[in-house]
Amino acid sequence: MSDNAKITTSASASSAFNALISQLVNLNIDFDQEEDGRVIAEIESLPGCMVYGATRDEALRRVQALALRVIADKIEHGEMDIHEPVAGH
Repeated sequence: MSDNAKITTSASASSAFNALISQLVNLNIDFDQEEDGRVIAEIESLPGCMVYGATRDEALRRVQALALRVIADKIEHGEMDIHEPVAGH
């Protein structure tokens, strides 16, 4: 592979990765509060991506971290291509 091909491939992958990160930042996060005060945060477009937190901020941080883990796992196992948009976005 020529140096130009390597650069093009790297730039293409970088561009696709940046697009994926942009989508992650804009994922719809739903919040609900339990009777005991705990906050539930869920990203419906990523099945299984639901967490509890003591506060809304804690739930937000935890669901964002979980979303990154879920997406990384899907990419690693070939279930998601970084060139594809995140479902539900």
